[in-house]
Amino acid sequence: MAGTREIFIKELSDNLGSKRFWLLFFIIYALGLFMTYGAVQNLGLQRTLGEYVFLQLFVIGAQGLPSFLWVVIYLAPLLGFIFTFDTINREISSGTLGNVLSQPVHRDSVINAKFLAGVATITITLIGVIFIQVGLAIRAWSTLPTLEEIGRILIFLLLSVVYLSFWVALGLLFSVIFRREGTSALASVAVWLFFSFFVYMIASPLRSSTLLYLSPSYIFLEASYVMVNPWVRILGPVSIEKLYGMVANPLPLDQSLLLIWSHATTLIAATLIIFAISYVKFMRQEIRAI
Repeated sequence: MAGTREIFIKELSDNLGSKRFWLLFFIIYALGLFMTYGAVQNLGLQRTLGEYVFLQLFVIGAQGLPSFLWVVIYLAPLLGFIFTFDTINREISSGTLGNVLSQPVHRDSVINAKFLAGVATITITLIGVIFIQVGLAIRAWSTLPTLEEIGRILIFLLLSVVYLSFWVALGLLFSVIFRREGTSALASVAVWLFFSFFVYMIASPLRSSTLLYLSPSYIFLEASYVMVNPWVRILGPVSIEKLYGMVANPLPLDQSLLLIWSHATTLIAATLIIFAISYVKFMRQEIRAI
């Protein structure tokens, strides 16, 4: 599609050079490094075979702070939709988008490039912070992760990208639907608060675990926890019959993948559906050049 690559490079450059990116980038990196340092100190300098110590970097907090997994689940979505909640309506109100579309550029190239630029930005951020965490642990412990740990860390990284892509798509949807940037920002924050916090308040009194599966945050929580904790062998409500005779051994990687396959599929489907709605709405939207 004509113009997709050029618009993608331009949007990615704007994202990486924006003040909002560097603010959240600094917060996430600072928390990640601080939690890694605390986890390394808590786990000690010794490592024995089969402990999956590198995986515990993501689930152990430091000095009262939550784990890095908590940061990805509840804070990183801000990094997802902050690049897209005003990417369409801001350019429509300023007239720049109409001028772009008056050139030989396909309309779908614009929305595709903006979505891909948001996904690329969060991918670069996650790769950087996770690799730095692992690198600091290697330096402290003077040992390398096993192939099993490397595979689980890479899958955790991929799951995180898919999860945050959902929020990128959500911000893009509100940017297409609402004309004002403030309205789309409030809508994005409201959905984030509901899925990340309020849904637990609703499900707890009702004692309904099924309601939690409406939240992408909870779906990602279960899937990622299985990846970074090989001892998790079953998800959801567990009966005594299922627990009886179960051996407390870590699952191999392929079995953990089977356990979270439905979670990953759900996150991907939800992201594609939201992006498809944004795509259709944008293609039918009237945009005039100024």
